Amino acid sequence: MINHLKYILTFTILVIGLNLFAQTATVQYGKLEVKVIDGMTKKTLANAVVKLEGTKYLKTKNSDSTGLAVYDSLLTDIYNITITHPGYQKTKLEEVLIKSNIITIRTISVLHKSIILSDTPQPKILIKKDEPTQQYLNNKQIMRMPY
Repeated sequence: MINHLKYILTFTILVIGLNLFAQTATVQYGKLEVKVIDGMTKKTLANAVVKLEGTKYLKTKNSDSTGLAVYDSLLTDIYNITITHPGYQKTKLEEVLIKSNIITIRTISVLHKSIILSDTPQPKILIKKDEPTQQYLNNKQIMRMPY
C-alpha cells in the first residue's frame, strides 16, 4: 500500500511538473527597436524618453546616442509607444504589434514644440508694432550724418 502511494505521489508530481513546463514553453517573445528622430532635420535624438505600455507591461527607457531604445524579450502583444523629449511635442504611436521571434523596428519622428500645425489656431497678436515716424532733414543735417 505504501509503495502504491509512493508511485501515485511520484506520478502526480511528474504530471504537474510537465504541465508547468509545457505552459512556459508556449510563451512567445519578440523584440522591439524604436529609433527617435527630429521631424525637421531627420537627425537622431539621444535621451528621448521612450515609454512602452502593453496589457501586462510598462517600461520606460532613454534612447541612446544613436536614437535607439531596444526592448528585448517582449511578450507577443499589442503595445503603445509614447515619446517625450525636452523642447519637442509628446508623440504617441498606438497599437504596435509585437510578433513571436521577430524584430519589430519603428522610426518615430518628433516635432519641436514651437512648430504650429495648420489645424491649430493661430496665436493672437497682443502687442502692436509701432508705426515709423517721419522726419525731414535739411542739407546740413544730412552732411553731419555718419556713413
